[in-house]
Amino acid sequence: MILVEFTLQHPILHATFQAAPQMRLIWEQSHRPSDDVHRIIAWVEGEDMVGFEDGLDGDPSVTDYRRETEAGSRRLYQLTLSQENADLSVYPALMEESSIIQRLTATNEGWQFQVAFPDREALDGFRTFCDEHDLRYEVTRIYEEQGGPDDHQGYGLTDKQRDLLEMATREGYFDVPRRIGLEELAAEANISHQAASELLRRAQAALNRRALGFEDDSADE
Repeated sequence: MILVEFTLQHPILHATFQAAPQMRLIWEQSHRPSDDVHRIIAWVEGEDMVGFEDGLDGDPSVTDYRRETEAGSRRLYQLTLSQENADLSVYPALMEESSIIQRLTATNEGWQFQVAFPDREALDGFRTFCDEHDLRYEVTRIYEEQGGPDDHQGYGLTDKQRDLLEMATREGYFDVPRRIGLEELAAEANISHQAASELLRRAQAALNRRALGFEDDSADE
């Protein structure tokens, strides 16, 4: 796999972020129930939720939005894109190339992607899509990823540990300052506070054992 980190300038939500430039969106998934409907599920965080929704109301790239839930200072939204902007979405192009979106956030500075491409041909195909649609992008990092999708087992992690560790990293649990607390993380993962604490502790212990060369790499549930 080829991992690529890049920033994409895209008209989707451009007007919204101009209205609320301090806000941040964390993509969770995209959904296309039909060719003419494209929805985005994403968390939004920041101090200007009112400005963000005002921006959505006047954003030509969005035809409808719905607030799904709240978790602390964050809100989960479902956004329906206009047809014109749905046609410009890079999501179908990435799926066509069998690529995996590992991380995707958006701010007033653009859309920040981390994508795993299966090979150079897939990466070139995505670049061609961006060039043909006049989408500007800046690559900040590109490197080869060794191992397959099950390679995390080599680090002594169970699937549950890896999933929660990945979520914690993506949502900013390890950032300084933290962007999400353990209680919010547990709620998002639909597990108890204690279970989340134990899973993270064991996951970190397993990674530490591997990094320090300890022989005991067994993973606990």
